[in-house]
Amino acid sequence: MELRKAEAEVAELKGHYEKLLHCANPAVPPGDANASASAAAASEALSRLPPVTDLLAKVRQDRPPIVSANEESSNIGSADDVREGAASMATSLSAREALSSLEGIKSRLDALEAKCTKFRKRLGEKDPVTDAPRYGEKTAARVVDLLEIYDALVMGVSIAFGTDIISSGVEDTPNEAAAVISLRETVQKDEEKAKEAEAIAKSAAIDEAARAASYAQKLEEEERQRREAEESARIMREAELHRQAIEARQQREEEEARAEREAREADRAFVASIVKGPDGVRAQLKALREGCATEPGSFDVAIGALHTLFSQIKSHPDEIKFRRIRRDHPKFVQDIGRHPGGKEILIAAGFTLETLDGVKSFFSREPDLASDMDGWSAWFDGLKLTLDIIEEEMIKG
Repeated sequence: MELRKAEAEVAELKGHYEKLLHCANPAVPPGDANASASAAAASEALSRLPPVTDLLAKVRQDRPPIVSANEESSNIGSADDVREGAASMATSLSAREALSSLEGIKSRLDALEAKCTKFRKRLGEKDPVTDAPRYGEKTAARVVDLLEIYDALVMGVSIAFGTDIISSGVEDTPNEAAAVISLRETVQKDEEKAKEAEAIAKSAAIDEAARAASYAQKLEEEERQRREAEESARIMREAELHRQAIEARQQREEEEARAEREAREADRAFVASIVKGPDGVRAQLKALREGCATEPGSFDVAIGALHTLFSQIKSHPDEIKFRRIRRDHPKFVQDIGRHPGGKEILIAAGFTLETLDGVKSFFSREPDLASDMDGWSAWFDGLKLTLDIIEEEMIKG
């Protein structure tokens, strides 16, 4: 697995290197002059790189292979295959792209150095027991292929960076060290040209901005006059709308206040019309039974809900949530409130009509036990008595 990964990466790096060689003399399409000049400079610099075949010849000359490489079984691929693949992808590169590609190849080769050193060491090792070579014949052939191509690529990149000129011995590569230097110089020139073009564009933009500002100032003055006229008309319209809104709000508030007063009066009249205490509870339970006569089962639901309500208050008299009932609560309305005598029973049992937290409710106010013991006892006894009356009514069925 480790050898296969190394072979794949070296093959990929070989393809990148060959692609750079085929980018040395591409047909540069017409277009931006600066881009064409950068591509031409990159092409000239890349033409100084030695081909992989020359590098491989040098590597094999310096170090004859231990095992004859079987090219058909090699996972790295033949030079012709790589050359054909690179040629199919050949295109013009800018100096920056070419430099970045060379630096990327160098970085990845540096990262592979430790792994290839390990393969190189194992290639010469033998099994301590059998004294046989560490690698079998086919594996050894693959390792040799891998190391030869790796060494060739290292040599080519070293030549491009000017770090292995004398020891390389590759023919017909004059001034090899200038490849990367030339690319870096071209990149620097490209950056200077870009800055110059940017400065020219910026100056033109400033001039255009000045002209636009002058024209905009004229339009702004015209717009200002138009806005002033519109603003004057708007102020008059808003003043009229404001006056109308004040009148409407006052009328609405008066209507709401009148409605609130009428509602309070209606509530007072409703409460005043109901007899309080045990007699009142019995009378309203009678009205509830009669009102539910036309709807079988509704009285049982209503009396059961009343029993639950008063049982909870009796068990938890200090819990306000059991003593406060929303007048429009759907469950209350469905089970109790919609029937004659349903709401009236609560009033007869001592509940009052109040608005709590903005919500209209039936509320049984608990006297303060510490300051009004007698009042609290009377209130609680009234609740218990109401519950007893409800249970009596439930027994009747």
